[in-house]
Amino acid sequence: MTKVNLPDNNKAYNLQVTDAGRILAEQHDAMHVKMDTAYNAVLSQFSDKRIAKTIELLQALATTHLEKR
Repeated sequence: MTKVNLPDNNKAYNLQVTDAGRILAEQHDAMHVKMDTAYNAVLSQFSDKRIAKTIELLQALATTHLEKR
């Protein structure tokens, strides 16, 4: 990020993304796409019913854990 002062106000400025920042943002977005694809491939192996039961179990465990604090 670079700070660019506004010509009519010395206290105000805009932030601009650098070329390196743009590249990093693109790589970050690509990482999310890759992760989503991998997660979807794994989740597609399970039925909606099984996933729902797993969520129910995890929520019960989380609730039990939080109540003991």
